[in-house]
Amino acid sequence: MKFGHIAFAFLFAGASLTCAGAEAASLGTCVAIDPAAMKAGKSVYLLSSEFTIYDPASRDAAVSEWTKYATSRGFESMGCDPNSYHDEVAGLPPDTKVVASNWKPSRDAIMAGADAIKSGKRNFRNASSCVQNIKQAVQNKCDYPVRIGFCFAEANAGSGDTFDKTCQAQNFGITDVLPPNQEAQIGIYRYVYFFACEAPASPQSMAFDGSGITGVCSAP
Repeated sequence: MKFGHIAFAFLFAGASLTCAGAEAASLGTCVAIDPAAMKAGKSVYLLSSEFTIYDPASRDAAVSEWTKYATSRGFESMGCDPNSYHDEVAGLPPDTKVVASNWKPSRDAIMAGADAIKSGKRNFRNASSCVQNIKQAVQNKCDYPVRIGFCFAEANAGSGDTFDKTCQAQNFGITDVLPPNQEAQIGIYRYVYFFACEAPASPQSMAFDGSGITGVCSAP
């Protein structure tokens, strides 16, 4: 994918970009509502304890377990949000009754992504279609964290760690993990090509074929 951008006379301060990135991880808290109380004009929510989400597969497994648990308590699951317990409570209406369940997903759910990676059954999404090129940066518009491999059409573009990541020389940079709606500064350039993967996978075996970057999304 090729994206053009006219170079500016100044450089934004940006994040360091290297070939290694941290594992994608975020806090999660699951929420459910009492439908009977709602019909009576009351607001009663059931909340889990907060837990760490390491991978989209573990998030999906946690949601499945939480739905079964909430249903067994007479609540209707609203899913699991990427928030701490404190932030989740703060976002509820002021007259809400909060029922703290102390529920957490099982180890199998938490490790679902890692176990699938080890067994070779985990398929990571190519995220290139929901990554955008903005002013001297690439931005993650996906609803999941990504790593982005990139190269510049012209020589001597970029700056710092990204300098001279030239496509014709098959020289590529890779961003750290970018959460949704976050961006990574990559310096001054006119045209950039990129290839993105759902984290914790990383772009591997990249090659520039004259019209774009090809590669595979592999677990670290």
